[in-house]
Amino acid sequence: MRVFLAVKLYRLQLEVFRPKWWPEAAQGAVVLEKDSVIVADDAARAAGVQLGMRRGGVLTLAPGATIYERDLTKEESAQREVAMALMQFSPEVSRVDGTTLLVDVSASLRLFGGMLRLCRQVRIVLRDMGLSARVSAAPTGQGAWLLVQNGQRRFLAMRLLARELDRLPFGTVPDLQPFADWLTGLGCKTIADIRRLPRAGLQRRCGAEVLASLDQAFGGAPELFDWLEPPPVFAARIELPDRIEHAEGMLFAARRLIVQLCGWLVARQLSLAAATFFLEHERGREAVEPTALAIALGEPTWREDHLVKLLKERLGRLTLPASVIALRLEEIGRASCRERV
Repeated sequence: MRVFLAVKLYRLQLEVFRPKWWPEAAQGAVVLEKDSVIVADDAARAAGVQLGMRRGGVLTLAPGATIYERDLTKEESAQREVAMALMQFSPEVSRVDGTTLLVDVSASLRLFGGMLRLCRQVRIVLRDMGLSARVSAAPTGQGAWLLVQNGQRRFLAMRLLARELDRLPFGTVPDLQPFADWLTGLGCKTIADIRRLPRAGLQRRCGAEVLASLDQAFGGAPELFDWLEPPPVFAARIELPDRIEHAEGMLFAARRLIVQLCGWLVARQLSLAAATFFLEHERGREAVEPTALAIALGEPTWREDHLVKLLKERLGRLTLPASVIALRLEEIGRASCRERV
């Protein structure tokens, strides 16, 4: 039986600007799209900011709030970073939509000690990346995707999955949303109500895609996925939300790069022999050359905890020539899969 994890980054629009490990803005932070609030953090909501509110309303309730404009490029980049990190659990990772990734962990459950431990480790990786996420599991990819849109659930038996999917509002299925008024008029509320309708009539009115989507979710039709390919060479960079003056303060940001590297190593069946962190400083007229921090390992590894420990020791002995605005990580030495322990 196949098992899929669906990982939904439900605060991605905000956390590409302010990761969870970065201190919250004093009066909160919000993200606008078309001058309307689409995400607000706890401090902003406590001040009365609500979804859909205009910029003027935000500034009235929380005049000191930090306001960002939605950045789809940053979101897509963050999703690729998460996909890379998740490859340490399975090489089969797919981007489903703007906030959700799908991972086929069928061959990984025993290796990671079962579903509960695997989900726990996935959440730890996402926490290290500074991202909030919900994780659901199901024997179909479409089923896992539907579950994660409505909470954090795991159903590995097809019978239990079908029962849970039938209870979901039919609007959870994107292909049904354009026909919501018509379906509501027929008395439909849940996916079970939709499945009781005559298939031929539903296909004529809503199209074959609706039936295909439902059949895939319930295991009645094969699923095809566009699995992401890890690049042949690893290099990753992260811009900091603000300047960092002390070397120790960069460890949280560096972990985001390290978990990506570990995912890349596992996907490529490699071990790391050496890598270099570049601490980027001011640019322009007052430019300062990046500080290079070389990490050389006595034995090749692909484990996050070992790399984090080494980096922490190096950062503790480092004196910065200037504040840091970005970090970059490049692997410069590797061992083949035959040399992995």
